[in-house]
Amino acid sequence: MINLFHGSYTEVPTPLVKLGRSKVDFGQGFYLTKLQTQAEAWARVIAERKGKKAKAVLSVYSLDFNAVKSNNYRR
Repeated sequence: MINLFHGSYTEVPTPLVKLGRSKVDFGQGFYLTKLQTQAEAWARVIAERKGKKAKAVLSVYSLDFNAVKSNNYRR
């Protein structure tokens, strides 16, 4: 199991890839990182862009990497 992190201005309990913005660096998707500090920093950036009332939020997900590999999912 590994933990993956997503930084935003809102909690994301269940990620939906197709709802992501289309005009971003690597295309539409739901971006995660293994680095908690990176996600926290990004959450602060996004919250600042949203305005005074927005708060930085860190969402954490556990991924069973072995289960993903055994089911031949793409990375």
